[in-house]
Amino acid sequence: MQVSKNSVQRGKVALIMCTALLNGGCGCNNSGSNASRADYEKIVSTFTVGAVALETGDPDHTLASLTKMTKLAPDEPAGWANLGLYQLRNSQYKEATASLDKAAKLQPKPHPGIERLLALLADHNGNLPEAIQHYQKAIELEPDELRTRYSLCEIYSRQATPEAETAYQAEILAILAKQPYNL
Repeated sequence: MQVSKNSVQRGKVALIMCTALLNGGCGCNNSGSNASRADYEKIVSTFTVGAVALETGDPDHTLASLTKMTKLAPDEPAGWANLGLYQLRNSQYKEATASLDKAAKLQPKPHPGIERLLALLADHNGNLPEAIQHYQKAIELEPDELRTRYSLCEIYSRQATPEAETAYQAEILAILAKQPYNL
């Protein structure tokens, strides 16, 4: 079955939101820490304000809150991931690289949202092989997330090789297997 590369354009996402990670709460855990209840509540409040500001497009509150979050809880990957998303959205690629790399290192195991953001960053930096690698890792971690598959297809569609075409077709078939009427 041949599927047109243009049919994927409807599924192209300009910027993947990793809201499951980024708005699902900061993984902050007060157990076993020396932080007081007030410190913990301040961290969670700062994270929440930053996440809401990020989601609503309020740049002043976003940057201030996410920067504060990374200072209050420097070992919390969600704060760094949100900051990296903000930086990515604002074309601050060097800063986004540092923030997302830190988020990935702090995460106890690979997270699909962080992998998608790293893929977007690699794509913006023109490193398609690295973008493909991150998208593939995100798919491995979360195979039912079809937006990731669409984004991977978009990367493949920009490569003019038989291997990319084969990989593109395989992803389209995987999408159709999950949602037959999606294209």
